[in-house]
Amino acid sequence: MIEFLPILLYPELHYHWGLFYPLYFRKLPEIIADVPYRIDVSSESSIPIMLTVKDAHKYPIILDFLDILIISQTDNTLIYKEKVHIEKLYDEKFSSRIFTLQNDPFGIEQKVEIWVDIAAHKPNKKKQLVFVNDNLPGLHTRLLTYLSASPLPKMENWFAGETHYHSYYTDDQVEFGGDIKGAVELARRMNIDWFFVTDHSYDLDDDENNYLKNDPTFPKWEKLKKEVTNLQHTEKYPVFYGEELSCGNSENKNVHFLIINNAGFIPGYGDSAEKWFRNKPTHSINEACQITGENSLKIGAHTFDRNNNPINTLLLNRGTWHEQDVKENPITYLQIINKKDRRHIAHAKKMVCASYERLQDHCVCR
Repeated sequence: MIEFLPILLYPELHYHWGLFYPLYFRKLPEIIADVPYRIDVSSESSIPIMLTVKDAHKYPIILDFLDILIISQTDNTLIYKEKVHIEKLYDEKFSSRIFTLQNDPFGIEQKVEIWVDIAAHKPNKKKQLVFVNDNLPGLHTRLLTYLSASPLPKMENWFAGETHYHSYYTDDQVEFGGDIKGAVELARRMNIDWFFVTDHSYDLDDDENNYLKNDPTFPKWEKLKKEVTNLQHTEKYPVFYGEELSCGNSENKNVHFLIINNAGFIPGYGDSAEKWFRNKPTHSINEACQITGENSLKIGAHTFDRNNNPINTLLLNRGTWHEQDVKENPITYLQIINKKDRRHIAHAKKMVCASYERLQDHCVCR
């Protein structure tokens, strides 16, 4: 029975267990089109579309073209149509490219939906395959975005940023992240002034070619640091490296802790699922704080999320952040919002207001 349990967590297109292949398994690379959920078109009337192809080294693919439609959500009319010819063989482990659509009507403030038909075929095969936005079975996403005719509104001397971004250094049997350089370009179009790259600690300790095998030299961690440091200089953009550390809360259950700008790597693999039921936290929150350098940020990750998944609790020993975890440890900040759902945001704001006075002497989260 344990062979089938991961499908209840996060499916990854190519993961299988021996001779047992899940229904979502495909002998194709993951192909995903994506757009920012907000685009500033006040100074540049264009729309960036990121196309990501993953695991083509196992399953090569030839991408023929993209058929792109943009529909105004105001009156449900077609405002843009374009066929983008690619005609390229993809055979790398990870590839990402941004296509930029140029057109005057993009300067009008409006909500739009973008449809990307992706036409492709396997090498030495004539049959053409067409996917809408992505080829992930059962996981298709609508591409909705807001075209803003003005920059993101901010208070004077405030800088909008993202504390929690997963790159392609997060890559395992259940999930994977995206391109870093491309994320910088998209962040600029969203008026995001900075972001932190926070890949899972249990991914950053892996062998580069086998996510079920650890490498004590941490080559992925070293590559992440080098790439991000180089991007700071070449792109002149404040992107910072970090890790999403799995560590133990006051109940000795696994919670996630963002450690930013720490030179050394801190291991944490309690909820990695690399070895089933071996899910004891590697370090406690307090131990992680003691290991972390003085110039590093320590951020509680999605602190107001509640773990309501019994499978996560059973298999991964996952828990949630408690007030005690914050009061008794030198946490720098709290990440309070982890999704765009309005009920979640309202709950997070309510929790902040209720906790502020009790925590203000213990946490610089204000």
